[in-house]
Amino acid sequence: SMMGQPDGEEKFRVELVSSVQERYAKVMRELLSNLCLFLDYGNYYNYGESFADIFEDVCHKKPRISLPHIVFCKPERFGMNLPDLTIGEQRIKFLYVLPISEEELTFLEKNGMQALEEQLLGNIDPCNLKRKSFAFSDK
Repeated sequence: SMMGQPDGEEKFRVELVSSVQERYAKVMRELLSNLCLFLDYGNYYNYGESFADIFEDVCHKKPRISLPHIVFCKPERFGMNLPDLTIGEQRIKFLYVLPISEEELTFLEKNGMQALEEQLLGNIDPCNLKRKSFAFSDK
C-alpha cells in the first residue's frame, strides 16, 4: 500500500489492484509486489498517473509482453466494484494498474486520462499483457 493524493488536507492509503490472464499472473504479481517498494513512499499517487518502462525498472528484466508502461485507473472503469473504505480513521482507495503500450502512453500524455479511458473501454482486453496497442483515430 502507498499514500494517496490528499483530498484537501486528508491523506488516504492506496491499494493497487489488477486483473490479468492466468499466464501473466506471475509477472503481474512481481510488478505489484515490487511497485510499492519502487515508488517513492513520500509521494502521493492517484488516478491518471503513468509510469514508463515500469516492468523493466521494477522487475529488473525486460518481460516478454507488449505493454511496458502502466497507468493508474479507477477500478470501477474496468468492472471491479471496489469502493473507498474507512477502517478506523484510515481511508483506503483502490487504484487499478493498467498496462499500456507506447502509443497509449503518448495518447495519454497528449489527451489526458478521460480520453484514454474513452478510447480503451470496450475496445481492449485489459487482462491480456500481449494485446496489440489500440489503434487511435487522429485526435
